[in-house]
Amino acid sequence: LVDVGRLLPVGFGRGLTGLYKFMAVRAPWLYGLTFQLAMQPGQDQRTAALAPLAVPARRRLRHLVAAEQPALIVSTFHLCSQIAGRMRAEGELQVPVVSFVLDFFVHGMWAHRGVDAHLLVHESQCPQLIARRGSL
Repeated sequence: LVDVGRLLPVGFGRGLTGLYKFMAVRAPWLYGLTFQLAMQPGQDQRTAALAPLAVPARRRLRHLVAAEQPALIVSTFHLCSQIAGRMRAEGELQVPVVSFVLDFFVHGMWAHRGVDAHLLVHESQCPQLIARRGSL
């Protein structure tokens, strides 16, 4: 069990968690705007704003997978789904990647093409995932 925040540069994981909490409690309009921007056409596979964070996270995830040799990676956070999905799509990960989509709205950051399977909490998410990926 690994918190994706541990894969990010020092302080960024805690900062990201703090930002989400701040937006949810004090600035819900900013939280809404963030996801509205993430849901724009063409954003499903692009996370340019997160790309600088993904470089060290990829390196750390690669080392962790080599050391632990898991049979499967299960992501419960969309940033991890993006990082692991991209690594899987580019051949960096040989083990399957599964996203456990905990948001009832399946935004594009959950639906990376490199993710092998998606576990959904409700059937209403199926059409959303199909719209994002073209398939379940």
